[in-house]
Amino acid sequence: MEELATLAALVLDKPRELETQRRICAHCAAPKAACACVDTRRHKKAAKRRTRLLHLRGVAPGVCAQWLTRKDRPCGFPPPAGRSYCREHDPALSGRDERMPCPIDPSHKIFRRDLEAHLLVCESKSDRDRVRDMPWYRRGCNAGGSGSLGLGGARDERALLLVLKRAAACDRGEGATGSLTKSARHKNQAKLIVETALRLAPGLFEGDDVAVVELGAGKGGLSDAVVAHKQPGAVVLIERESRRHKADGKLRRLEGLEVERIRGDLADVDLGRVQMLEGRASVGVAKHLCGSATDLALNAFVRHTHARGVAVATCCHHRCEWSSYVGRDYFRDALNGGTQREFEQVARWSSWATQLEDRTGGEHAAPVCVDDLQGLDAGQKRDIGRRCKALLDAGRLDFLSKRDLVGSRTAYCDVELSPENWLLVAERSAPPDVEPPAQKPPRGKEEETCGCVVI
Repeated sequence: MEELATLAALVLDKPRELETQRRICAHCAAPKAACACVDTRRHKKAAKRRTRLLHLRGVAPGVCAQWLTRKDRPCGFPPPAGRSYCREHDPALSGRDERMPCPIDPSHKIFRRDLEAHLLVCESKSDRDRVRDMPWYRRGCNAGGSGSLGLGGARDERALLLVLKRAAACDRGEGATGSLTKSARHKNQAKLIVETALRLAPGLFEGDDVAVVELGAGKGGLSDAVVAHKQPGAVVLIERESRRHKADGKLRRLEGLEVERIRGDLADVDLGRVQMLEGRASVGVAKHLCGSATDLALNAFVRHTHARGVAVATCCHHRCEWSSYVGRDYFRDALNGGTQREFEQVARWSSWATQLEDRTGGEHAAPVCVDDLQGLDAGQKRDIGRRCKALLDAGRLDFLSKRDLVGSRTAYCDVELSPENWLLVAERSAPPDVEPPAQKPPRGKEEETCGCVVI
């Protein structure tokens, strides 16, 4: 009993002890109000400056001589004995000791001497082989865009600008503002996307057995926002990359909700072959699909027989490509004969919409094009960028309308919450013919406990 009482006293006194630790200096044990120790942050900054000076003079021992400009510090890899650079940055290394991008996945590098052995065990190759065996895989089924691939030269920049001003508006977009923290901001954006979509298309998620397809799902935050409003019958999340801290676990624990995550490229996913979507009216949602990914998603969804509507928040129009753009015919008509070279110019100008006051690129902007339309200030270039984004989105809406999905473009928030604040909402004018899904056997005991499928 005495040991138990002593343990309880320690547990109860722990918060008081932690509070006492916060009031004293960790170095001299004096009260923080009377502490004379050097400011830790200032000391770290001074040490960083000294390290940089030593590095520039070439006298920093055990540190790679490569200075990383973006991180404002030297490379952290130690160089081999007798060398100034690590193996990653040493310009003298060649042949077998040279590092090269992996031929299967250039996002990582390998030693040239290990090339043959690496090709046999590369995880990217295993993932690629796994995807090819999936029933929904059909290579390039959503690629290719829509419209004729017209070729030709480009007009003068000023002449193209005059045509652009007549073809598209430069609305800034206003809406609700949001939180400052990153996690709260993304949750608020997802909530506003759902609310705006329902305001424009009230019957978008109606029905007891509707399937929500999140294209470019990431962690699944937008699907979570849809389920919080009204639980559908099924949720399908499509994402190319592997993500941590996903919302899948939370969604799988909900009774009566079927969840499936497809890890694959939007260009290769045939929604007609996804078993969970059979016999269900489907609604496509997406949040900040960059550039051509939006066109791949729209192409994938309009080919689905039971598509009811879409709600897509667009992003990064400067990454759009003529080969996959779905509104090529509209672009050509709107600019009185727009060509591929003019499309590339308009896509590049669209990055100015998120340009900051100091003419640097914002979070969603491409590198600033200083050679284009010289003599215009930052405000004028932002207006041009907004017109370019509006024109590219109008081509996407025209593509949807030709496939019986009528919609509009509206701002779901203001530029303070997200500089990419435009949402495309389209709904099928006539409801699709949907056959009732086949009755599925009840879930087993193991699956009801954790939501995992036992293989």
